Amino acid sequence: MTVGTTAVAARSALIGILRARPGLAGVSVFSAEPKSWPDRSIRLVAIEAGQVDVAALRAAGSRARIEESYRLTGIIVVRQPPGQDAELHAEMAVVDLYGEVLDEIARDPRLGDVPGVQWAKVVGFNLNATFQQGNAQYSVLDFSVEVTARP
Repeated sequence: MTVGTTAVAARSALIGILRARPGLAGVSVFSAEPKSWPDRSIRLVAIEAGQVDVAALRAAGSRARIEESYRLTGIIVVRQPPGQDAELHAEMAVVDLYGEVLDEIARDPRLGDVPGVQWAKVVGFNLNATFQQGNAQYSVLDFSVEVTARP
């Protein structure tokens, strides 16, 4: 028997629920590497390997219980506006968008009822410095979502 994973479905579902969130209207949400960054975006970057536990149930003929956990990592990117205090304004904007991600996952920890997903929760973030693309400066916040599932 091949053991599957819910990871790809969970990432796809998270993209969908974030796109549908009213507080993220106008924010691009995607997983592929963009050729150029939108002014405000959330990218689900990677699925980090986790654990898979297979516990055989004692009853004869029972299916083995499979549990997995993994992390979905994402980045929130906001273009810094021109002018004084641009970095501060962009950092405040990425933190606001991060709050929307936190609220949405807390509201829907099963990620839209992905089969097998037991719960998801945001487990960490890192407010990075900036990066430059062309003449534009961007502020970045990385975050991790831990998912526990029974595929």
